[in-house]
Amino acid sequence: NTSVCFRKYDRPTPVNGTTLDVIVTLSLIDLNSISLLDMDYRLDYNIMYEWTTAKNVCEIYVKQLKDNNLIVDAMEPGELLELEGDNANMFWIPETCIEEAKKVEISSSFGNKMFLTLTITPEFACNLKYKSRLAALIGCQMDFRDYPFDRQLCNVRLRSRTNNFLDFFKPKDLFFKADFYSLPLVNYLWNPSGVTFQFDLHLNNYDVNFSWNSFDAIAKGANFSYLEVDFVFQRKLSHFFVQVILPTLIIVTVSYSSFWISVDTGSCRFTLTVTTFLSLVAQFAGLKSQLPPVSYITALDIWMLACMFAVFAAIIEVTVANYYDEKMRRIIERRKREADKKRKLLEHRSARRNEDHFCIHQIKPIDANFEGETSECKNRNNDRVDSSDEPLPDMAVKVDKIFRAFIPLAFLAFNLVYWPLLLTQKLL
Repeated sequence: NTSVCFRKYDRPTPVNGTTLDVIVTLSLIDLNSISLLDMDYRLDYNIMYEWTTAKNVCEIYVKQLKDNNLIVDAMEPGELLELEGDNANMFWIPETCIEEAKKVEISSSFGNKMFLTLTITPEFACNLKYKSRLAALIGCQMDFRDYPFDRQLCNVRLRSRTNNFLDFFKPKDLFFKADFYSLPLVNYLWNPSGVTFQFDLHLNNYDVNFSWNSFDAIAKGANFSYLEVDFVFQRKLSHFFVQVILPTLIIVTVSYSSFWISVDTGSCRFTLTVTTFLSLVAQFAGLKSQLPPVSYITALDIWMLACMFAVFAAIIEVTVANYYDEKMRRIIERRKREADKKRKLLEHRSARRNEDHFCIHQIKPIDANFEGETSECKNRNNDRVDSSDEPLPDMAVKVDKIFRAFIPLAFLAFNLVYWPLLLTQKLL
């Protein structure tokens, strides 16, 4: 007689002979390594399968265990055997596919990661429980329009790998006896207790909520059992406030301090505002490097551009104030030179007048009109001298006063509009 054995991919006969019911329990262990740039995260989980084989299949299982020196005598009802490591993969094990997974691997924790428990039922059938710890790198299509107050919805769909055995193996590959073995369908029965976390989940940057749902779907002519887990990642604004908002507000405030610095120190004011502007540009570039390149504007873009525009307005104000200050300096210097020239001319005339005062008093005007013209010219010269001594309006100080109030108020108005829209996720 040809000996009968089962390989690890040979699906066993169920108790009812048609459908192999597999109870699946999913227990989440940890969720970490959320990557915005790659749009994925790591999920560690335990998955446990429980199913029962027919009596004839159980007898073959026990014989294989005895041939591999894992047991000595035949197992009696109620007797239990635990297998670990490679021995746990001697028989057929249900396989679950995660459709969104980029990579699934055995967890890197210490110790064995696979356990198989075989129990003989009173009907001499085999009840098997298989538990494995796995780690999956799962992709998620994230939307960053509301970043940094974004809310990401990531779906994880687990399903049975196949329900049609012949899709993967040709009949000639099967070397079990066809007269007692038929190809059963696999029916996943998800544990009604649902999906649970073994530990309290606390992420530094996110508040995480999840829900689950099970359903059946037909694909490629086969009926698949699905378990869908929906993760909702709500970013914590406190971290972003400390890392981004507070530093940018400080930089903008430092740039506004130039309005209270004397206009005379134009180069110092210009250096201060340009330095703050370059700091914002560098910070913006660093923040954008943490996100994937997207074709739409995010809330972060609006905030950083508004801060950069506010500092740029301060640079323009410093430039305009410095222009008027330099212009006034040139006018004052020109007037000073003219005043010095007039003073020297008057001193020269006064000296000559002192020398020739006797002659000057003896000279009389030939014509009365000449005396009138002379007095008129003197009046014009006096008016010109008086007009040169009029105080100039200090336009630089006026520009400082106007922008000192306008730019901070405009930035404050932007904040009053920006933050309510962002917190209610109505900005974009």
